[in-house]
Amino acid sequence: MSGKRKRSDIVGSKKKQKVEEKALNPFELRVNRKKHDVLCWKSKSEKGLPGVSRSKAIQKRKKTLLEEYKRRNKSNKFVDLRFGEYDETLSAEEKMMRRFMLEKQKKHDRGAAYNLPGDESDQLTHYGQSLGEMESFDDIRITSDEEETEEDIRDTHFGGFLKKKNENVADGNPEERAKTRKEILDEVVAKSKAQKYERQQLKQQTENLLHDIDEQWKAVQALVPKASSDDKPPPPDDYDITMRKMTFEARGRPTDSLKSEVELAAIEKERLEKQEMERVCRMKGLPPSQNHQHTSADHLGERSKKHRVQFMLSYDKDGRAVTLNSSGEDSEGEGGDKTGGERPYSPAKPEEKEDHQSDDESGDQEDSEDIAEQYGSDLESDSDEGLLDSETLIGNPNILSTEMEAGMVQASKELPFVLKVPSSLDEFRMVVHSRSGEELRTAVERIYACNHPSLSPQNKEKLKSFFAILMEYCLELAKVPRMETFSAINGLARSLFKLAHIDSLYSAAVIRRNLDHLRDHTLPHHYPSYATLLIFKIVGTLFPTSDHRHPVTTPTMLIMASLLRKCYVKSMEDVYKGIIIVETMIEYVALSKRFVPEAIVFLTSLLGYLCSGRQGIIYPPFVHKCPLREQLGHAAALCSGQEGISLQSTSLMQLVAEGTLSTSACRNTVALHCTRLVQKLAEIYAGLPTFREIFQATASNLESMLVQENWPPCEKSVFTATLEFITSQSAVTKPALQLLKHKPVSIEFYKPEFDEEFEVGRKKAVNRTAGERQRLAHKVKREMKGAVREIRRDNAFLARERLNEQLERDAERERKTHQIMRELEEIQHEAKKELRKK
Repeated sequence: MSGKRKRSDIVGSKKKQKVEEKALNPFELRVNRKKHDVLCWKSKSEKGLPGVSRSKAIQKRKKTLLEEYKRRNKSNKFVDLRFGEYDETLSAEEKMMRRFMLEKQKKHDRGAAYNLPGDESDQLTHYGQSLGEMESFDDIRITSDEEETEEDIRDTHFGGFLKKKNENVADGNPEERAKTRKEILDEVVAKSKAQKYERQQLKQQTENLLHDIDEQWKAVQALVPKASSDDKPPPPDDYDITMRKMTFEARGRPTDSLKSEVELAAIEKERLEKQEMERVCRMKGLPPSQNHQHTSADHLGERSKKHRVQFMLSYDKDGRAVTLNSSGEDSEGEGGDKTGGERPYSPAKPEEKEDHQSDDESGDQEDSEDIAEQYGSDLESDSDEGLLDSETLIGNPNILSTEMEAGMVQASKELPFVLKVPSSLDEFRMVVHSRSGEELRTAVERIYACNHPSLSPQNKEKLKSFFAILMEYCLELAKVPRMETFSAINGLARSLFKLAHIDSLYSAAVIRRNLDHLRDHTLPHHYPSYATLLIFKIVGTLFPTSDHRHPVTTPTMLIMASLLRKCYVKSMEDVYKGIIIVETMIEYVALSKRFVPEAIVFLTSLLGYLCSGRQGIIYPPFVHKCPLREQLGHAAALCSGQEGISLQSTSLMQLVAEGTLSTSACRNTVALHCTRLVQKLAEIYAGLPTFREIFQATASNLESMLVQENWPPCEKSVFTATLEFITSQSAVTKPALQLLKHKPVSIEFYKPEFDEEFEVGRKKAVNRTAGERQRLAHKVKREMKGAVREIRRDNAFLARERLNEQLERDAERERKTHQIMRELEEIQHEAKKELRKK
């Protein structure tokens, strides 16, 4: 039987499989073909049923997503507000009992709301007791049937209704009745008095015990041996000495903290304002002890008259002005009264002076603000008719001394301490007109100190524009080459540096704009003016020159190299300008050691011009037949035995000042400058492998110059030292080119690496942490792709549903439209039919 059953089961299972195979639609089957077959590789997605899967997904979305879509604008929700519905600590019976009690209480409170107040005649009673005096259901106790007694039933049920029983009164004990408020307060007062009395008794007992102990100690004290006076205390040890020193050691006092840049700027501005006030007082002839200051226009009147030293102008019979003595009376006696009848000036009393002094102190702040608004300009004084103020008294020697007059004149010529930022070049010219170079530098520094960027947000914009004004003023000064002019420009370098670093981008734009303007207005193949050379110097001072590429320094270097390469040398002025450009380029490349062949070519050609008999080597743009070469070559015979001018530094100011020297002196000066610049370039490029080739022509020209015997000893020593340095650096032998002598390296052979734990489809991680991270990353990526795919399908499903809804609405509207039109046609047909019958 068992065998038959097994056989029958097998047959049944095979039939089921055949039925399932027949039910499978071959058009719904999809086979994913592989590109390459891999051994031991099982894929779960070789065959699939996309149609079946799609239908299942659509049915699932209809049950979930579609239902949510239909309820999208509905917010109805049933909330059970019955008492205790969400309280898990209460049982079902307790919930029902509480709900019943609350319902009864609500009905009772609602009925009591309609009772008429003040009507005591109509009152409901029960057993002779008013229902109004009975309590509510708040104190009803819930007890089980087993715990209730007959008394409880009689009292709490209809027998006693809701009246709370008083067991003490019922038992006949009127003493244990409820106490009134007065009785309770009396008991509290009595208890507090009793406690206070107990504390007093305890304190008295303690004092008695202490007194007894003191008496007993006095009796025993005579028996205690006393310490002898011969016993000396032990000497202090090191610890005691150290502790005593530390106890009496003076504590350190806090010093003044370092001030920030903002605080220093404010202090400097305050100092300049104070000095400006003192200068104005000296200029007006006010002694410093009176502390008179300028009064603003808002405070004119009584206060201004009180502050100013004023005198009544009167004349005698001869027409002479009446002067005042120390007592305040005129020197002519009664002449003042006769002439004008005016009251002469009388000095104030001490009390009045104190009042004036207090008024002065109270107005110091206002006066200082008025002075600051003037910014050092000439102050205008107010004068009334018939009165002379302090400024009018300058020319009267009988009233003011000669020293006061001299101080006032000197103060009026002094540079103001408080200056505002000039808004234009003309305004700046007015401030520094007829000022020396030192005063010019001081004026710029005071403008920066009084308008420091940290004092006000607007000062930064003002100082930015002032940088452009100061640059334009420097270029204007450089147009007239003088030693005083160049010393003044040199003094402004520090101020230009501070102003340029307020906004580096704006400063760079100003410099480049000036460079473009001067380059466009310079003739081709001619050296530029001294203003352009000054810009080259300023650029090297304000901006870094060692950068590989800089928006200002790099174009400036290219312009200077182009000038040396293209401009012709026709006069001594061109020589001076070329030397200045070379010197500036050396300053630029001193740190970066960048190779500038134009400078070496210029110096080599210039040394060739200094050689007599056309023995020197020259390069373009220098030409062989040139009047300047002939002039420098023939000047060698004239300068025999003369001393050259040894310059300590090759600066613009010194070179321009040498333009008035004779031809021989110019020749010696140019030779000395060129040699020193060549030595600097040689020191910079000493480490180059091509040093010998670079300075070969230069060394040849120096040798030709040394052959001449008409050089002064100081220049000849410089030539010799430079030539020896170039020769020593050129004598370094270069290693010959050789093949590499190392052993040829053989090609490395790599052994194949076999992984014993290799698994198909599984990446091997370096360690456990990296493997876990890779698995998590792969899982997150897979889940993200699946989520995006599902969201995309959900959106497509919702789009289809919206389209179906729209189609249904359109069909319904079309159906209703046809129905209405049909009804209208029928009505119209009936109407026409009736018309035809008539």
